[in-house]
Amino acid sequence: MIVKIGKYKNFFGIYHLADLFQKIGFKEETCENIGDFLGETFLKDFFLWINKKNKRKTFVKIHKYDVWSLDHTLALIILPALKEYKNQMLESPSHPTTDEIKNFNDWLNIINKMIWSFEHIVNDSWQDKYYNWHKTKTWLPKPKRDEKPYDKALIIGFYDEERIDGTPDYKGLETKENEIRKGLELFGKYFTFLWN
Repeated sequence: MIVKIGKYKNFFGIYHLADLFQKIGFKEETCENIGDFLGETFLKDFFLWINKKNKRKTFVKIHKYDVWSLDHTLALIILPALKEYKNQMLESPSHPTTDEIKNFNDWLNIINKMIWSFEHIVNDSWQDKYYNWHKTKTWLPKPKRDEKPYDKALIIGFYDEERIDGTPDYKGLETKENEIRKGLELFGKYFTFLWN
C-alpha cells in the first residue's frame, strides 16, 4: 500500500482579497463594502474556479496483499492517526456534545477506547494468553536409505512446535473480543466527529 496525502489547501475568496485593504489603512467596514462589490463581479466566479482547481493532493495505491487482512491493514493507518488526534485534542481541548458526551473527559474516554481497540487489532498476540500455548522440541526422523532428504521434514534434527494444552479460555477470549468490538463501534459511531 502506498498512501500520500497532502495538506489541506487554504480557501482564498473575494472577502479575503478585500481584507487585504486593511493593511494599507482602509477601515473594516470599507473592506466589507469592497467585498460586497467584488461579489457582484466576475472575480467571484474567478476565485471559485481557482479554489476548485486547488484541491488537496492524494494518492492511494492498494496492492492485492493489502486486503488479505484488511482490518489489520487499515488499523495500521488508523491507530497512529487516532493517537495524533488525541495529542492535538489535549493541546486545545474541545469535544462534540451528544447524549453520551457531556464534557471533555467523556470524549477523551471514547477516544481512549477506540485507541485501545485498534492497538489490539494491530498486535493480535493478545489472544495468546487465552490459550495454553507451550513450545516443545520434536525429533525429526532420520531419512531411510531410499528416501532423498529434499523435504525439510526428512533432515535429521530438532524443530520447535507450538501446541495447545488443555481447553482455551473461550469465555475470557469472548469478553475481550466484545470489548474490542465496543471500541470499534464507537469509532464507527463517532467517525464524523474526528476532526479539529
